[in-house]
Amino acid sequence: MLDDNDDECTAIIVTTTEIAEDAVMISNLKKALNVVLDGDEIYVEHNPNPVVGNRCDLSLAALSREIQVMKQKFIEQDKINALAEQTISSLQKRLHHVSLSLHSYQEIRGRFIDSYYRDKCTPEITPHQKKTIAQGNAAAHGGDVKMDAESYRDGGGRTDIPIFKQLYGYVPHVIWSITHEETITLLNTHAGVKASMTKVGSEKFYALFAEFIDAFEDSGYNTEYLKGNGTATGPAPRVNSAFWAFMQCVKDEVRPVKGGAPGEASV
Repeated sequence: MLDDNDDECTAIIVTTTEIAEDAVMISNLKKALNVVLDGDEIYVEHNPNPVVGNRCDLSLAALSREIQVMKQKFIEQDKINALAEQTISSLQKRLHHVSLSLHSYQEIRGRFIDSYYRDKCTPEITPHQKKTIAQGNAAAHGGDVKMDAESYRDGGGRTDIPIFKQLYGYVPHVIWSITHEETITLLNTHAGVKASMTKVGSEKFYALFAEFIDAFEDSGYNTEYLKGNGTATGPAPRVNSAFWAFMQCVKDEVRPVKGGAPGEASV
C-alpha cells in the first residue's frame, strides 16, 4: 500500500501453479507470471491508497482492508463492553440503595460526604456531623451523585457545596438535571476513589477527570457525546475522548493503599 512518506505504491501479481517438487514449482511459477504479465489485464484501485495488480490480487488487497476494519470494530466493542460492566455495577449498587427506605438512605448518604470532609479535608467537624458519621453504615461507601445532590436542595440541610464539587466535579444544581447513566457512572467512580481510605488515584487519574469535567461543561452538558465514536462528525468529540480516557485509566491509575491514610494527588 502507499506509504505516507513515499511516492510508491504496492504492485502485486497473483497466480496459481500445480503442487510439485520445489524446482518444478519455481519454474512453473515463472512461466505463469509471464502469462499474467503478457495476457491479463492490469488494474489500479484507489481504496484509499493505490494498488496495482491483476484482478485476483486486488481482491486480496480488499480483504486486508476489511480485516483492519474488523479489528477496529473489535477494539470499539471492547470499550463498550468495559463501560457496560462499570455501568451495571453502578446500577446494582444504586438498586440496593433504593431497596432501603428513602429517608434512611438520605441520612446514611450524609455519612459519605461527612467522612470525606473529616478524613481528607482535616476540618473541625460539627457535633451533628460526628453523629451522622457514627450512625452510618456500609451503604454510605462509594459515590451516589444523584442522591447526594438532593441533600443540597431547599430543606436538604447541606450547604458545603465546595466539598460536593471536590467529589463530583460540579455544583449540585448542575447534577439535578443530569440523568445520563454513563456520566453518572463516571462521576460516582471519581468520588468513590477520592473519598476512599483504601485506594488512591494517580495524578493522571485526577487530570483526566478534570479534562472530562471541563469538556462536558464546555459542550453545554451535551449527553449525546458517546455517539459518533469520537470522530469529528460526532456531537461532542472532545467529551467523547475525555470520557473514554478517564474510564479506561481506572484499572491502571487507581491502586490500593497499604497501611495508613492514602496520599492523594491534588486536583
